[in-house]
This record gives sequence, C-alpha cells and structure tokens, in this order.
Amino acid sequence: MAEKRPGGDVKLSAKDIAPGRLEVSTIDGGSGEEHPVSVLGHGRCHLLGRFAVHGDTVQFRLDWGHLDAQRHPTMDADFIDSITGKHLKSASLKPFHHTHATGNGQRYAWRYQDVEHHFEIRVYWLGSVEQAFGIRQEAHGEVVDGHA
Repeated sequence: MAEKRPGGDVKLSAKDIAPGRLEVSTIDGGSGEEHPVSVLGHGRCHLLGRFAVHGDTVQFRLDWGHLDAQRHPTMDADFIDSITGKHLKSASLKPFHHTHATGNGQRYAWRYQDVEHHFEIRVYWLGSVEQAFGIRQEAHGEVVDGHA
C-alpha cells in the first residue's frame, strides 16, 4: 500500500500501480483521442509517448512517487538527446521538467518555447470483490394417518 513520507506527501510503490491494479490513459487536448499508458518496468511511473522538440526528444512520465498536495502525480518531461539517447540535465531545462495537475487534478498543460501539449489523464483503479455464500435447503413434512 501507499507509504507516508515526511511533509505529508504520499508515495506510491510499484505494487500500487502494477498492471492489474491501476490503468491510466491520456486524452489528447487537441484531438480528443484516448491512448493507454504503460508502466515503466517495475517502477512507479507511467510513460507517455515520445515526441520531437527542436532536435531533441521529450518523454513525459506520470510520477506517482511525487504527488502534489491533492495527491495527483507530477508529470515529468524528460529531455533526451536524439543522437546519444542520453537524458539532458541542463539547468535551462529544469523549469520545464515538472508540471502539476490543474482543475480537477486530471489536466496537464506543458509549455516549452513555442511548443504546447495539453492532455487529461484518466485513472482506473482496478479491484475485485469476493463474496462467499452457501445455500441451505430444508424440507419439512408431516405424516397424518399414514399419508405424507
């Protein structure tokens, strides 16, 4: 289950977001199309699709280990060098790395230079309910004058 961190943040473990417990999809703000999102290995992040930005690549991640005050995941934008595949960590990119949810906690708007991405997430917590029950059947009869 979720574990408490100092400062009141809740950090979800990989078990909490494992396939079969939680499913996430995104709705593109422009087209309205819904796309399923995958979990990164056994980690605590859901990966969104990669896209090109000014010669580099950006990968969005929903980070369930970094929740805001309303317990919504932070959307991280990882900048990746298109040639080397290495993550770029320059100080100039840091302001564009974290995006927090707005509105009802499902909308994200990311801006970098002349590029904007708007999307909404849908979270489906999956569960099952088990109920045990038994059937008891009784029959009663009365014999009167040798007849049932």
